[in-house]
Formats: sequence, structure tokens, C-alpha cells
Amino acid sequence: MISRQNRILFIALCIIALVIYNKWIFTAGIISHGDWGYYFKETQNAYFQNSFSLWRSLSSFGGISLDVGQGPTNFYYAVLSRFFNLDFNISERIVHLWPIVFFTLFSSFILLQSIFKNRVAIGIGVLVYMYNTYFLTSQTGHLTLMAAYSIAPLVLYSFMRTLEEKRFIWGVITGLIFAVCGAYEPRASYIVFGLLGIYFVFFLITLGKTEFKFKNIINISLYAIVPFVIFAFLNVYWVYALATLGGITSNALFSRSLYGSDLFTIMYSLTLYHPFWTGTELKIYAIQPIFAYFWLYPVLAVLGLMLHRLNKKILFFGLISIIGIFLSKQADVPFPNMYSWLYSHFPGFNAFREASKFYFLTALGYSVLIGAFFSWIWDNSSENRLKSLGKYLITIVIIFVILLNTFSYITGGIGTLFKSRQIPHDFLTVKDFILKQNNYFRVLWVPVSSRWSIYTDTHPKVSVIDLVNSDWKNYVDDIKPQNSDYDNITRLFADENTNQLLDLSSIKYVIVSIRVKDNEEDWIGSLDNRREYVRTLDNVSYLKRIDVGTKSITVYENENYRPHLYLSSEKGTNINQGRFDKVVYVHKSPTEYSAVLKNITGPTYLNFSETFHSGWKLRVGKLSWLDALLQKNYFLSDEVHSSTSLGYNTYLIDPKKICKEFSCKRNSGNSYDIPVTLFFRPQLNLYVGMGASAVALVLITAYITYYVSKKRNKKK
Repeated sequence: MISRQNRILFIALCIIALVIYNKWIFTAGIISHGDWGYYFKETQNAYFQNSFSLWRSLSSFGGISLDVGQGPTNFYYAVLSRFFNLDFNISERIVHLWPIVFFTLFSSFILLQSIFKNRVAIGIGVLVYMYNTYFLTSQTGHLTLMAAYSIAPLVLYSFMRTLEEKRFIWGVITGLIFAVCGAYEPRASYIVFGLLGIYFVFFLITLGKTEFKFKNIINISLYAIVPFVIFAFLNVYWVYALATLGGITSNALFSRSLYGSDLFTIMYSLTLYHPFWTGTELKIYAIQPIFAYFWLYPVLAVLGLMLHRLNKKILFFGLISIIGIFLSKQADVPFPNMYSWLYSHFPGFNAFREASKFYFLTALGYSVLIGAFFSWIWDNSSENRLKSLGKYLITIVIIFVILLNTFSYITGGIGTLFKSRQIPHDFLTVKDFILKQNNYFRVLWVPVSSRWSIYTDTHPKVSVIDLVNSDWKNYVDDIKPQNSDYDNITRLFADENTNQLLDLSSIKYVIVSIRVKDNEEDWIGSLDNRREYVRTLDNVSYLKRIDVGTKSITVYENENYRPHLYLSSEKGTNINQGRFDKVVYVHKSPTEYSAVLKNITGPTYLNFSETFHSGWKLRVGKLSWLDALLQKNYFLSDEVHSSTSLGYNTYLIDPKKICKEFSCKRNSGNSYDIPVTLFFRPQLNLYVGMGASAVALVLITAYITYYVSKKRNKKK
């Protein structure tokens, strides 16, 4: 795809990328910062089942998996860990880091090569797209977005060829690449979806008089639909599943309030300048002044647009730049209320609570417009020595300005994801201690869990700061009106009734974490008062301080915690009301548990310490997915399912009623053994969608194989 005359240029750009991203390419150290966490191999393995699970129970008390659309990339991590025994520091390079470097270079190069013949224009355009301050800033934490944006130019390129050549194969290729983009980050695919839609409309509007005919427009439209249809079928598995739950727009991700209106302005948008960028390090939430030389970006972009105003493609990227600038300015003038209106009324737009994601459009537009300017000055240069010198001078200046941004990445001075980390030994000790135990329990971290905290399906992690602000907020408010988070945490543990919360929540260990300053990890922040937390917990009667071999991390054991599944004579609300019986169960997946309830003599409660959801159904006997789909009364009535006062699931088991309708084993003494399966019924919708996506993928693969073999036969 890269032409012969451009191969040297491409190799040169690759060398530049290797130098800039040397910390990602030539080292294998652990990197983690900001939103980019770290996963022990056991956590990676857990994603083998969790990647395509609609219910995620790796942390807190479980909930709907809103990132199930990223299932393919999460599953990729699990495969690399389980079958190739790769640690996360290698897996993350294969799945995210290396693709960000080389896909960004390759896809932007292919797009620009299709627009310009001039090598300088192509090279400058690639540099603008790869090394703008928004991309460089996002590469310190938001790697899912960066991986998606690394593919986006290739999606646009193949879509442009689909419309220009009216070939079905290009529509199929576009749909496949688009699906990969969405698997990295669905929010990015939303923006790319809009980008393709705008290009389609623009392409039709700019058709010549001879081409602007009804039959031709219909023909072009049919080819244009192909990528969207393929993208839809390859993503139907999670879209359909979340839609049936009302989870696409009715969830925490889409219910957040806008923020950042004071961070983004028209000036930052015009200069493609991230407000946290200092040139050497990031100042999060500290607005930085714009370096004067960044005004070269809009000046050269406008000149490129004016000089190529008769070129339809250049005009399109000028339009994209304007849209990107308008959206990324958020609440600044002009039309300061437009972003908030779109956020409240336009479908899907409320996934973008701040405007930085739209810098991508400006970066893409500027890469072409600035490339267009250099295409003009190099293609129209005269033999005049002074003008020729000016041509070289401005080229060198803009290359210097662009690459100046990357100096701290080359040296590692930026820190963040360009600096190797060391996992504190205490966290490794805690990991080994937790994983040696096979029984189910949760681990409560005080005040918050660290990026180095171990967690699996069998040992989910919970942060107390999250509990006092969400799950247990009402309980904390009853103890004392809210003051600070620190006060709420200490008051929570000082209250004797918290013993009940820990027991019923299957929390076996309470761990006071440490602040890892050497790793630039400020996740404790104002809550950093470790001594006070330890002093408070040392005086708690229901917790026992234990020695697990750590020096700085303090571990407490809650001996009377209840298991994940248990039987009780009362709803699982008060530990003082009767005893409980353990249930021996098999954890088949995050959405399916099977057990046999032994020696049930009368009505009893089956308690399940996951967040209550009406989708959790109880089946007497083995589970058949097909029967569960087709039969109406396959599960026990919802009347037996209710929520405990803490918001967990409980089921009333009445053997006399149940065993009349379902098969049970009757023992001597009028007791029963009742086989049950606990299943998250909405998962079936995900399976149905996965079936449709799998069929689509098979058909697409078969078509591409047929096309390639047919083309080879023609050549022979």
C-alpha cells in the first residue's frame, strides 16, 4: 500500500517514532499511570470469562459491564496471559502501546499518501497527526482512545475508496477496520461514525453534474451503507445486550454532569494545544499558557486551505477542522451553549462529558491542511535561490516545532507512562497471601485500592472511599452528617454496626494501603492519614490485626464474614437473626453459579452477596440456554427474588412449593436436596448477539478469502 517512491520516507518516520517511543519499544519495564492501571497475571486470566460477560464482579459488589464493547481487546489480554504466559508489561505493549505507535504512523501515512504526491507534505502531515499535544497528553493515560484514533485515518481512507471506486470489497474492509477501532474504544467509534457520515454527505454534494443523478446517488449510497452494516453486525452482541437492559444510555457513564468548561477555550482549539501541556511535563487541571509558536498550526492550516480551495478533499478536511475546533472549545464563544445542548439532547453525545475527545477531528484536519500548504510551496517553488531557501527554512522550523514536543518522551522526563515502575514488595506479599486462599471473599482497601492491588473473580477488591460515597452512603449519613471523606471513613469503622456490613458483604480482609510517592501515584491525595486509619482499626473489636509479612501495609481479618452464597432463616439483613449455612457451589462464569441445597426442611432464604438486579434468576435443576430462551416459566417466579436492606440478592426457597413443580431429591425426615442454578438472564441476549456477530465474521472472512483467491487466479 505504500508506494515505492515513499518507502524511504516511511522508514525515516519509523526511525523517528522508534527514537521518540524508545521507552515503549526497547524496554519491557512495568508502566502504569493515571487511568492506565496494572493487572497481575491472575487478573488478566480472569478476563478470559469476564471479557464477554454482561455482569462484571471483579470489583466492589458486581454490576453491569459497561465496557463489554471492548471485549475483544480484553480477551486478547487474557489469551496472551493464559496461553502465552505473558505478564501485563508485555501484553500491554502488544495490545496497546506498539499499535499506538505504528498504526498511527501507518494509517495517517496511507491517508495522506492518497491525497498528496509530494513527500514533504506527507511527512509533515504525519508528524502533525502523531505528535500534536492532545495525542501526546492522552498517551500518558488514555491509551484505549489513542489506540482507536491510531486506526481512524485508515477507516476514513478505505471509506473514501469505497465511494470513489464503488467496490464492495472496500466497503467490507472499511467495516472490519471500523470494528477494530470500536473494539479499542466505542466512544472513539462514535466520533468516527460521524466523520464517515459527514464525508458521505460531502461526497454527494460535491458530485459533478454528470454524476449527480438519482441512480448514481442510490448506487453510491448502497456502497456507503456496507461498512455501517458490517460494523453494526460485528458489534450487535453488546449493543443488543445493553439495549435490552436499557444500559446504553441509562447508566453512570451517560449520567455524569458536564465538566471542564473552564478548561477548554477557542484559543486552545485553534492552536491544537492541550490546556495541561507545559512542553516538558503535564500539569493536570492547571491551565497552561499557549506557546506563541503553536499559532503556526492555524496559520499554516488556513493557508493550506486557501491555496487548495478548489480541491474537494482539502475542503472536506477544512470542514472537519472547523467542526473539531467548534466542539473542542466546549462552552467558549461562539455559541457557548451549543455543547451543553448537544450533551442533553443529541443521542450518544452525553458520553463526552468534556470536549477533549474532539481534538482528534482538528488533529486529522490540520494534518491534511498543513500538509497541503507544504505541498503547494514545494510543488510551486521557483529556481530563485532566496525563495528556495525560504522553502527549506519553513519546513525545518515546522518540523522542529512539532518534534520539540517529544523531547521529554525521548528522555523519559515526562514520567507517566514513559517511566518504568517498581511494584512495592508489600503489594506482592499481599498478592501471594490472598491468592493462596481458594474460598471466595472480598478485600476492602482503606482508603482506596491501589493500582497494585490484586483482584480476581474469587477475590474482588473494594475501596472504602467508593462505599462511603455510593453503596453505603445512606448508612454513613445515618451515623453522622457528611463532613469530609476522611471523617466518614473513620466514623464508619468506629461504629459497631459496621461489623454487620462487612459480614454480609463477604469482606474477609480490611487492608490499610500505603501512598506510593515514588511511582507518582497520588490516588490517596487528601485522604493520606494512614496512622489514623490504623489507630481506628486497631480499636475495632470485630477486626483482628494479622501479620502477613508486610512492613508498611497493615492487614486486618474479619473472621465472621459470610460466604458469597449461603442459606439463612431470615433475609440476609441482620447477622444477629439466626445462624447461616454455607452452600457448596460451582462458579461456572461471572453470570452462572450452580449448587445443591442440602437437607432443606422448610422455607429458607438463599442469599447472594452481589448487587441486586432483577436479571438474576434462579433455576431449579441444570440450565439449558436454549430452553431459557424459549420457555416462559423456565426460572422461578420473580416473587421469590427480592433485595436485602444492603442491596444484595435473596431468594425464598419453599421446598413444598418448589418440589411440586420441579425435580428434587427427597431425603428421610421430609428434607429435600434441591439442585439450583443462579443465572444472570440478560447474558442470554449477549450470547444471541455474539451468535449474530460470529456469523457475520465468518461470512466476511469467507468473502475476503474468496476475493483474494479469485484475484490470485486472475493474476496467474
